[in-house]
Amino acid sequence: MKGLKVTTLLLFTIFNVSLVSAQNCERGKHDDFLSKLISEKSNYLQEKMGLTGKTADDFSKIYYDMEMKKFKAAHEVYRKAKQVRRSETPVSDADYLKSAEEQAMVPVKTAEIEYQFFGQIKDLLSPEQLFLYYHWERRFGKEMIRREQKK
Repeated sequence: MKGLKVTTLLLFTIFNVSLVSAQNCERGKHDDFLSKLISEKSNYLQEKMGLTGKTADDFSKIYYDMEMKKFKAAHEVYRKAKQVRRSETPVSDADYLKSAEEQAMVPVKTAEIEYQFFGQIKDLLSPEQLFLYYHWERRFGKEMIRREQKK
């Protein structure tokens, strides 16, 4: 009987470690995908603006930090909304309203983050490059869709 308890405990421990490892692996995949997407977009923008050398490296770092901060701000709100949506207990109208307000504020928060980084980007780029940055930032999605459709 004692051997069965020890075996059960060991199997349970191994199962939990495997489960945590699998969850961490999945999270790593998402982080890798996000980093890859931000790097690809940063490279695209650098190419379109004609950035090279130290300027390109500095832009890449600033852009990565900005995009990660925007992602984390939005992700936290959407994670909470997902918890509300999947709640097994009844959700009050106040909780629904709070979640909806937080979701409505996501574009405002991301705009605030972008504006916080505007000074750093402005100091780094020439006025023409700054103009091109915003132009190509808006065009990136359309360009990606076109590129994928050609494949």
